[in-house]
Amino acid sequence: MTKRRFAAGFTLIAFFGCSENTGRNGPGGGGASELPPGECVLAGPISASATTATTAYGLERTGAYSRPAVWVFHADTGDEIEATLTSDDGASAQNLALFAPPQVDRANPGESLARGVDEASLPLTTKLRFTVAASGLFTLVPRGCAAIGVPGVYRLKLLLVGGPSTGGTCATSCSDGAVRCAGDVVETCQRGLTGCLGWVAGAVCATSGQSCVLGRCEAPCASQCQVNHKRCVGQSIETCARDAAGCYSWTTTDVCVGANRCEQGVCVPQDQSRCEYPNVMILLDRSGSMDTAPSSSTSQSKFTIAKAAINSIVSARQAQISFGLMSFPGTTGSCSVAQLHADVAPNNWSPIQTALSALRTTGATPMIAALNAAIQLPSLRFAARRNFVVLLTDGQESCASNSTNGPVTAVTALANDGIKTFVVGFGGAVSPTTLNKMANAGGTARAGCNPNSTSATATNNCYYQADDPTSLTAALDAIGRNVGNEICDGLDNDCNNKIDEGLKRPCQTDCGSGEEVCVYGQWLNCSAPTRDEKGECRGEGTDGGIIVDAGP
Repeated sequence: MTKRRFAAGFTLIAFFGCSENTGRNGPGGGGASELPPGECVLAGPISASATTATTAYGLERTGAYSRPAVWVFHADTGDEIEATLTSDDGASAQNLALFAPPQVDRANPGESLARGVDEASLPLTTKLRFTVAASGLFTLVPRGCAAIGVPGVYRLKLLLVGGPSTGGTCATSCSDGAVRCAGDVVETCQRGLTGCLGWVAGAVCATSGQSCVLGRCEAPCASQCQVNHKRCVGQSIETCARDAAGCYSWTTTDVCVGANRCEQGVCVPQDQSRCEYPNVMILLDRSGSMDTAPSSSTSQSKFTIAKAAINSIVSARQAQISFGLMSFPGTTGSCSVAQLHADVAPNNWSPIQTALSALRTTGATPMIAALNAAIQLPSLRFAARRNFVVLLTDGQESCASNSTNGPVTAVTALANDGIKTFVVGFGGAVSPTTLNKMANAGGTARAGCNPNSTSATATNNCYYQADDPTSLTAALDAIGRNVGNEICDGLDNDCNNKIDEGLKRPCQTDCGSGEEVCVYGQWLNCSAPTRDEKGECRGEGTDGGIIVDAGP
């Protein structure tokens, strides 16, 4: 007896018997009577109409060479399998051919990974032993040798003779009796004599012009929609979901009633306010140090420059943003609580301009007290709008002992109440360490910033640093654009009579990446590939990436 090793880690024990000719004979070739003595060929034409049969360890199955079957079984990594083919009538010697997963194309099997050879005994038997390199389905095909040329019948038996499955450890995990699709083949989870469960191939749906859907053969799905997408049909909302047949189709999931209307798959109130007018309270530092110039490049004081910049931004954006103004310290002492000059309101430039004209510098920098006063304002607790504080300072807390952590704690409290804080440092006397932490805690850190920066001249600070009139105006203008930008909240944030227009963001499925769009405060209609009725990844649905209203 000799031992041969084949590709993919298969080991074949070969016995003396008939030889084979793989160069001249193959599937669909001549029968055994056409072969010279000793040559082997696949038994009969292995065509697409050949029977597929499943087998399990320890169970003996019977077949006929005149009607060859494709024998399919499951094995796990490291299992050692022995297949025995015995001729009932002893009329002809037989071989087995083994093919690796996926299932062999029966019209063109190709090269097998290993072939068994006959034992020199009667009744004539063929034995094939191999070790599984990777879990999967394997295919055994009968091979006939031209000894006598009289077709006969055979018995096939598989044994698990070694490997991890014999030790009680099962490499495959599935539920007994469960079904699934492997391409167009229905697979069933079966328990073998070892007690291990494995997937065994069954019906081939393609032979009847069907597809495997949820573990059964069904007619192919018609044109399908994109899973989880929504659309309007009149006042009804339809959602694309998998139906009982496993296909993706439109199903009514909601109906817009009363004063609501259906737009792009969302119920929207008819009387919805079109313009948000976000609230922005400006906290202006008017401490004594603000009466100095920010740098040698200008003779104007920081306070004069700050008032002009605030006046400019409020004048330009008062139609889209509800501005208010507070200054600190107040009028009762060097460290007194901030004073409210104008509460937030639309078109509020005139009272803010009047207040700015009358303001003068005085006292210290009670930053913590000013932030704590802002959180008490009822006008900044209007849930139907976004609420912001813009802190403009040239220094750091000078009225409380916790000058570093105290302002960060105050900003965090504002953020917890839904009020975000923008931080603007003016001049070189600020504390970048504290202002960076404040911007980060306030939810307004600039994109790509370094919250641990300690330099006022760094270009990647989280807060806005200004050192002259131009840079301060630019900082406030950037904040104004940020506040007025459209966000996905179902409101007209930029007051252009459009809601959530043009908002997209990346989305992901286990099949790939895509984009989803904001529709009245909801992120919908991800265009990423999804799985079809067979569980295979597919591209966008026929309706495309964005579902539009289907009409009444």
